[in-house]
Amino acid sequence: GDTSVGNNAMPFRVAASTRDRSLLILDGSSRWETRYIKNLFSRDPAWQIETVLFGPGTDMRRVTRGAQSGELPNSREAWGAYDAVILGEIPANQWTAEDSHLLREFVTRGGGLIVIDGQYDRVAQLSRESLSDLIPVQHATERQPFLVDSIRPTQMGIDHPVMNLWGDKERLVEFWRRLPTPIAVNDVSAQEGAEIWANVTAPDGRRSPWLVTRLYGAGRVFYLSGGQTWRWRYKVADRFHARFWNQLLAAVMQPPYAASDDYVALGTDKIEYDAGESSTIRARLQDTAGKPVGNATVDALLIAQDRIVATVPLAVDDPARGTYQGQSPPLDPGAYDVRIRASGFDASALQATSPIWVGARDTSERSRVSLDENALVQVTEAAEGLYLHESSANSIIDSLRPLSSGTVVESDILIWQSFYWFWAVIGLLAIEWWIRKRAGLV
Repeated sequence: GDTSVGNNAMPFRVAASTRDRSLLILDGSSRWETRYIKNLFSRDPAWQIETVLFGPGTDMRRVTRGAQSGELPNSREAWGAYDAVILGEIPANQWTAEDSHLLREFVTRGGGLIVIDGQYDRVAQLSRESLSDLIPVQHATERQPFLVDSIRPTQMGIDHPVMNLWGDKERLVEFWRRLPTPIAVNDVSAQEGAEIWANVTAPDGRRSPWLVTRLYGAGRVFYLSGGQTWRWRYKVADRFHARFWNQLLAAVMQPPYAASDDYVALGTDKIEYDAGESSTIRARLQDTAGKPVGNATVDALLIAQDRIVATVPLAVDDPARGTYQGQSPPLDPGAYDVRIRASGFDASALQATSPIWVGARDTSERSRVSLDENALVQVTEAAEGLYLHESSANSIIDSLRPLSSGTVVESDILIWQSFYWFWAVIGLLAIEWWIRKRAGLV
């Protein structure tokens, strides 16, 4: 009696990351900021954390280089094992030109770098001596601590999800103004081409950049002029601190691709489509040195049964990162492999392949009926109610608050124990006696 027997079983496919995200923390001391960040991501099963502390006052007075745990990476492959690096106040006299070269190459190839400045002038020394092109700020000539009154995001910062720790954009500036601030930060200025996402203001009204970012090759760099974000945990635990650092790391890292080789990374928005749907295809190109290639002519090839069935031109998405994007035509049912063809590259060099599947359209038996927004709106309007989407939790609470803010108070009064009720009853009895007497009944 089924309308369609073909939907009694339904194959489906799942795309999953086969490895955890990996984070390397480098610092010259075990300061509070480093400890809280390490503890935050160590508790997350989706992350692998490696912390390397070296310099005077640490267990490793002289840094050890290598590819093992607890060592500063000493090769392109060792650096490539990480998705992002947090660089603190490491001793500049133990940081070599080769270390700077490997770190630049790591970021250029798509790695993320977050620099957290401090009060020992070590980041400023690194910036002046070897990483001036990587760290997107210039430190003031005369080093003076910049006392902080509040943090204020710029318009560019407000528009980015990293700075949204509250949810309501209209109140975001006020929220940041009320957050606990660092006691002091470094007085810096943004380099040409860098973006300022937040400033700090001094009690006398002066401003200085606090969160600065820019692209570097295929990667991105963030700079914080001071730490102490752990102060945001006061009375609210990880509510804001964890959200900020998770969002910051998501912004600094490249989005994952389904497949990659030495020259191209390739991915699609989904791996399974309905018949007639289009696929969004993303690709990233780099040359033999790992630098992004943003001026090539790139096509995506849809291959079915060992023959090319469609060619999709990809437009340049971000030339600085060498990324391209395009939309396929509506797809017929079947299994496809997606490959990339690019000018300046031999076909044998671009080997990455990403599979996608296209199935037949669902029958009415499999129609999703869990949410018909128009019908729900009509029902609530007919009942003089209010319709809110499940994502509007704050609005739901605000709407219910007037219904739950009242207080019901019940009290029992024993008449014979109340002075006023006693005399009221006596008065009524006296009036009755007087009326009865007037009528001659007494």
